[in-house]
Amino acid sequence: MTIYIIFDEKPAGEGYCKGFTSLKGLAGYVGIPYGTLLNHFTREGKRWRDYPGKGIRIIRVDEIVKGKQRFVGKSDGLHDRNI
Repeated sequence: MTIYIIFDEKPAGEGYCKGFTSLKGLAGYVGIPYGTLLNHFTREGKRWRDYPGKGIRIIRVDEIVKGKQRFVGKSDGLHDRNI
């Protein structure tokens, strides 16, 4: 199951992290059009993307390992890294 995780890039202690399993739910929460997110994460195959206008980073995680969230695959130079 693919999970999309939002990281808010505010100073330490003020940011947040939230996960979504649906791109439509994610689009509604962050205010980025569904078609834009679909293009970035499905058609372009991105693993992560910064949205400077919103001050967030969205990461796509394909596998959850107990105690760790890891990237699977080697695209975008972010292979096998802990979040």
